[in-house]
Amino acid sequence: MTETTHLIDGFEERRKKTLDWLEKLRLPGERYRYRFSATSSDSLFTSCFALFILDLFKETDNLSAADRRGWADYINSFQKKEDGLFYPSPIFHPDKERAVFQASCFCLSALGILNARPRYRLSVVDRWNTPEAVKQYLTERGVHLGRGGSGNKAMFQAIFLTHEYEITGEDWLKEGINTWFELHDRHQNRNGFWGKNINARHYGGLQNSLHQFVVYNYWRRRYNRL
Repeated sequence: MTETTHLIDGFEERRKKTLDWLEKLRLPGERYRYRFSATSSDSLFTSCFALFILDLFKETDNLSAADRRGWADYINSFQKKEDGLFYPSPIFHPDKERAVFQASCFCLSALGILNARPRYRLSVVDRWNTPEAVKQYLTERGVHLGRGGSGNKAMFQAIFLTHEYEITGEDWLKEGINTWFELHDRHQNRNGFWGKNINARHYGGLQNSLHQFVVYNYWRRRYNRL
């Protein structure tokens, strides 16, 4: 009992220190905009991260309805109607698709915490409206080869297809998700990762493949090799 109490006390101390630190990163006079550090500017990414930290410590349970709407409105202000994606500004990453897709996944998670939805349909999924289109996206980015960074791209595609399927229940989206798993199952290497060189079978493979494992775990799909 003493040991358990000690662990709880330690957690509470860390919780307070973390939340005090986070509050210092909030822009003065702003409720939903947070910086990465005391000397940096705010961004869509850092504001999402701030919300994730608040949720980690259950602070979001205490948000008023007005604050939930305020957070959601701020996040949704970055969404573009033409494709439903969320665009950080400015975009520093040389791979613009990766930056936008990554930000969009974070925003969908943040909105989920707030029990809110995007303003617009995530119509980017229309690019993958056939099994062939799903496979083409994955193979062009070298997912089956375990190319560096391809795990991120695969995860983004699966998250977007899953998000829309859970809202609409449309069969073509589920078919796309099944195609995603079929391609991954077919190309897993003997260690359960993707890629054929020695690096892809060990740490490099794990580093890249953990993104796909997120999707497998979410859908409770069995790994053929692990």
